[in-house]
Amino acid sequence: MKRLSILFLILGVVLIAGIYSNEIRSFLATDLSQISSPSLPGLGEVVNRILTPPPLEGPRSQTEAILTHDGVFLYTNNAREEHGLPGMQENTQLRNAAQLKLQDMFSRGYFAHNAPDGSMGVGELAHGVGYEYILVGENLALGNFASDQDLVQGWMNSPGHRENILHARYTEIGIAVGQGTYQGRTTWLAVQIFGLPSSACPEPSALLKEEIERNEKLLQETEIILEKFKENLESSPQGKEYNRKVREYNELVEYYNALVLETRAHVEEYNKQIDKLNSCIQGSKATP
Repeated sequence: MKRLSILFLILGVVLIAGIYSNEIRSFLATDLSQISSPSLPGLGEVVNRILTPPPLEGPRSQTEAILTHDGVFLYTNNAREEHGLPGMQENTQLRNAAQLKLQDMFSRGYFAHNAPDGSMGVGELAHGVGYEYILVGENLALGNFASDQDLVQGWMNSPGHRENILHARYTEIGIAVGQGTYQGRTTWLAVQIFGLPSSACPEPSALLKEEIERNEKLLQETEIILEKFKENLESSPQGKEYNRKVREYNELVEYYNALVLETRAHVEEYNKQIDKLNSCIQGSKATP
C-alpha cells in the first residue's frame, strides 16, 4: 500500500510537471502569435512645391526698349487681376534671390533654372536669402522684348509661365531685370520668383518625424533580438532558468507590441499633418 502511494505521488509529480511544461510552451507560442505586425504605414509626401517651367526665349534682334522692375511687377499683377486673382506683394528676400540669379546667369553664361554645376535652383536661392516657403516658382526670360508689357505677355502666352503668374496660392514675388552680354550678344534677362511663405500653411512636425524614424530603427533592432531570443528558448532545457527567460521574452514582446502601436499612431498623426499641408498648398488651383 505504501509503495502504491509513492507510485501515485511520483506519477502526480510527473503529470503536474508535464502539464506545467506544456503550459509554458503553449503560453510562449501564443505570445509569439500575438506579436504586432512590424509593417507600418508609409510616411506621406508633400506635393511638388517648386514650379519651374522651361525658360522663355524671346527676340534676339537689338531694340531700344528698356525693361524695368516696376513695369514687370505692374503688368504681372494686372494679369492676375484680369483673371480675378489678388495681386502679389513684393518681397525683398525674393527680389534679392531674383537679382542673384540674374547676375549668375550673366557671369557664368547660362540660361536655365540651374547653373551648369546644378546650383542656383530656385529652392536653394530662396533658402539662401532666408525665405522659408511652402511653395516657390520661377519664370525666366531672355531676349530683347519691346516693352515690359510685351515681356509679361510672352510669359502669359506660355502655359507653364502662365500657370506661375496665375497660381492662386502665390502671395509674394521678387523680380529682377537686366541687360548684359550673353553668347556674344547684348540682351536682356528677366527673372520672376514667386512664393507662398511657410507661415501661410501648417508645416508637419519635424520632431514627430524624427521620433517616428527613431522608433522604426528601434523596432528593427528589437525584432532581431526577439528572433535570437526565440531561437535560444527553443533549444533551452526546462527548468527555472528556462522559465525566467520566458518571462523576459514575454516582457520584451509586450514592449515591442506597445512600440508598434505607438509608432503607428505617430505615423497616422504625421500623415494627417501632411494631408493638411497638401490641402493648403493645393487650396486653389492655378487659373487656366
